[in-house]
Amino acid sequence: MSSGTCSFRSSAIQLALAAFLPLVPLYACDCKAPPVPEAVRQAAAVFTGQVIERQELAPSEYGRHRYRIRFKVMSIWKGPDSKELAVYDQNPAGDCGGWGFKLGKEYVVFARKIQATKHVIVRVEDRNVEWPDPWKGVLPVGRRILISGQCTHTAEIGSVAATRIIQELGKPRHPVR
Repeated sequence: MSSGTCSFRSSAIQLALAAFLPLVPLYACDCKAPPVPEAVRQAAAVFTGQVIERQELAPSEYGRHRYRIRFKVMSIWKGPDSKELAVYDQNPAGDCGGWGFKLGKEYVVFARKIQATKHVIVRVEDRNVEWPDPWKGVLPVGRRILISGQCTHTAEIGSVAATRIIQELGKPRHPVR
């Protein structure tokens, strides 16, 4: 048997198996962060910090992993004067939600404040769709939290993006000691 035939059969088997898998809609994240000055205006908190705790919370009803990320704050441009801040995060996905913070890493973070609800309205193909709130089942309705997402200027310290963003931010309101 030639390797071409074996490859064809392997591909044919994979294709046949794929036909029996459940179909799941996939959505791509398609967004762009506004210029840094506008992003600062829109954010509830802009700071640099190191992840000192990554607490896994119960997964969403769709199986998405969610986390409470605790940061040791190093510098603040906007937001509460605190040595530590908690930002809620989920595994990054095609909906632009979640950042994927890693324990021990340092980041420049742009976080916005949201209020946990039962449902959120999402715009899909020019129509509004009601979708369960990503924090449903973990946080009580009405709880205000900080979140960051893929469509912000959040970046890992040491990256070219973070260096550029920090330069653009200028001097922080104050460094945290």
